[in-house]
Amino acid sequence: MSTQKINIGLFGFGPVGQGFYKLAGQRANNKINIIRIAVKDQKKERTLDRSAFTFDYRELLHAPDLELIVEATDDERAGYEIIKTALLKGIPVVSANKKLLANNLEEFVDLSIKTQTPLLYEAAAAGAIPIITSLDSYFNDEVVNAIRGIINGTTNYILSSMLQQGISFETALKNAQELGFAESDPKNDVDAYDAAFKLALLSVHAFGKILDVNDILRYGIRFIKKEDHQEAEALDKVIKLIAHVFPSGDGIEGLVLPTWLAKEDDFSSVSAEFNAIEILAKDSGAHLLKGKGAGSLPTGSALLNDVIKALSGGYTYKKLNKAQNPDGIEIEVILTLKNPSEINGLLEVQKQVEANGNIKITAWINTRDLKAQIGYLEENEAGLISTGRIRKVIKQSKSDKLSCTEKKIQNEVLN
Repeated sequence: MSTQKINIGLFGFGPVGQGFYKLAGQRANNKINIIRIAVKDQKKERTLDRSAFTFDYRELLHAPDLELIVEATDDERAGYEIIKTALLKGIPVVSANKKLLANNLEEFVDLSIKTQTPLLYEAAAAGAIPIITSLDSYFNDEVVNAIRGIINGTTNYILSSMLQQGISFETALKNAQELGFAESDPKNDVDAYDAAFKLALLSVHAFGKILDVNDILRYGIRFIKKEDHQEAEALDKVIKLIAHVFPSGDGIEGLVLPTWLAKEDDFSSVSAEFNAIEILAKDSGAHLLKGKGAGSLPTGSALLNDVIKALSGGYTYKKLNKAQNPDGIEIEVILTLKNPSEINGLLEVQKQVEANGNIKITAWINTRDLKAQIGYLEENEAGLISTGRIRKVIKQSKSDKLSCTEKKIQNEVLN
């Protein structure tokens, strides 16, 4: 690979690809040569001459002078082929494709290690916030006790708008779409898939565990009402979509849930489209990183920084240990729905009231049971907010099986 000028193939020219292209021309000190840009739509008007593009991504993927790939597509099938082929050929890859990476992380990490080919994806985790770089270098030799954060700018903008302007979720979402913070189909953001993808990427660098996205307890903000914000405000709290991952037994627990936060919590003041992530380290304590988690230039900047890093190597994966056997935990939640009969038997109810034709229940529930009920809750448009309280479940037998109906709980409640 040339040390003077690197020949790069750019796959995708949406907002993120354009941000990278612009910054590469401004900041790369003439070290980057983008040989071609692969795109799908031949009819779309673009800011560059047509000669800069190819409409066959395989042509660029197999170009003889290709030395590094920047993958910023929205096509999961093509993206998978691009990353896998490049790694097998020993071509370093920088990607912003969080869904693709999270769903294929174990395979891609294995390929990167076996071929000794860098695969970097800072831009996929939290936009411009250098969280993976921090975990992979500064915290490489220190035990991390937890990662917690606001890692989706769209939902943070919506929740902030609802609280500050007293508007409904629907109005806040429409405003976010008009400003370009939310897609026309906002499902990945408002139903918390995007944050779950990012949490899976963070977990391998914090704890060495490759977390299956399907094992993350995920519930979005679609059914948060103005009244929920008012209730939280009366208790001197705010509601944020919080991603949280921490060790549990030989595995890890991953949660992405609307959560009550005390006003003094650092995340309470993180508003609009900003993101923030806390690393809770065993020896050095809590570290807070805050910045723009999305946008053309912030994400493009993360891609460019990864390109520079790829020239000297990739991630170390020093903590990698694939064993997964998480202990059970319970969380305290506030559920609001018309008919809780389907889930009632799984709850340790603390409080139950009727409100506007719904039943509002504050209860403890095992996260495994709650994961199994997410489809039912979404189908019935149930509100779900975590109070932020977590407690461990003591194992009941030598086989380490957990009983959901007969169990003893540790006296300690983890906050």
